[in-house]
Amino acid sequence: MSIWKTIQQNGKSYFAKHGFPTKQLEEWKYTSVKVLQETEWTPAIQQKKPAAPVEGLLKTYLNSAFDHLVFINGQYSAPLSTLKSSDAIEVQVFDTMMPTALAEDIVVNFAKQRQKVGGIRQDSFEALNSSEFKAGVLLKIKKAKRALRPIQILHLLSGDKVVSYPRLQVVLEDQAEVSLLETYISDQTQTWSNSVTEISVGRGAHLEIVRLQNEGALASNIGSSRIYLSKDSQLYSLSYTTGARLSRHNLDVHCLEENASAQVNGVSMLSQSQHSDHHTWIDHAVGHCTTSQLYKSILDDSSRSVFNGRVLIRQDAQKAFSEQLNKNLLLTTQAEADSKPELQIYADDVKATHGSTVGQLNPDEIFYFLSRGISREKALEILSLGFVNDVVAQVRNPLVREFLEKHLASTYQNLRGTKV
Repeated sequence: MSIWKTIQQNGKSYFAKHGFPTKQLEEWKYTSVKVLQETEWTPAIQQKKPAAPVEGLLKTYLNSAFDHLVFINGQYSAPLSTLKSSDAIEVQVFDTMMPTALAEDIVVNFAKQRQKVGGIRQDSFEALNSSEFKAGVLLKIKKAKRALRPIQILHLLSGDKVVSYPRLQVVLEDQAEVSLLETYISDQTQTWSNSVTEISVGRGAHLEIVRLQNEGALASNIGSSRIYLSKDSQLYSLSYTTGARLSRHNLDVHCLEENASAQVNGVSMLSQSQHSDHHTWIDHAVGHCTTSQLYKSILDDSSRSVFNGRVLIRQDAQKAFSEQLNKNLLLTTQAEADSKPELQIYADDVKATHGSTVGQLNPDEIFYFLSRGISREKALEILSLGFVNDVVAQVRNPLVREFLEKHLASTYQNLRGTKV
């Protein structure tokens, strides 16, 4: 049996046993997935072409400063993709279950990482992806090499009641460096993206990864990401959420060797009845590692955000440092933010902090702008963007940072519209 067939069979067995999660489960108590369970979905890959022209939508994201791998309805688009294998990068787009040398190498790597963890988060949606995925990307950044340009893996969905199962598996060898963007977009049809990303970061390697989700108003987006950190490796992660009516992102970061560091951030900007759920698990399996989390959301209308941040510092993981902060800005009295920080500490010599805030804009600050001839609408924009801009400003790659800052400004304009 091929490696892909084994992965598929394991996924089918788990999902057949557990099915869709319900709100009776602690990890899903704030988020309902009934819309996914009750809809009859068609695999997007069966719909060869988008239901409507998408050239204009794609143009916004195909930044000429990036290298791209583009998937439209689960189908790899060679004409729009620019990333090729080189002396620094080995890339393989797969649309069959046939094993290859790169696939075998990556799967063996992840098997070794999971053994170090001892137990990973089990999730029905990840299992469903494993059982149903048909295409994806295998990516290796070679030892002591650096990708010169940001790499964007872009997924576009178009078509009523279509579902896609993207899969991304990446290995950074020792001292490698890359800036990655996972981008999920769709038109205004009812779509569902259910993705899985798994990344191994070698010793002394540097990874920056941005997960940009800006799908249409009827879309659902469920994603699971797992990152393994080796000795002296560095991670910067940003989960950037502005789209979809329902979104959920599980992010697990496992510090498996000493002196690994991770900066795990998130930005959500929501309106109408959008619902966004971020669940993180930061695992200090060994000592002398440093992690931080900063998640911020701006909520308009009757939108809702959920943040559940779990930090596990295992026994004998001495000299661990972890901090966690979730801040939410409500623009209306109908918006809602649920925050649940968790610390599980089984070592003595550690430092761990957490905090959470929910509030509205300060009327005195708004009055300050009004007294200087600045309109209320402009004052709200300046204060709101200032609330989240500090998170985006931490993106290391200047090309990616500039791209996101422009996107954030335009998203705010769409968010507020003519409201004051």
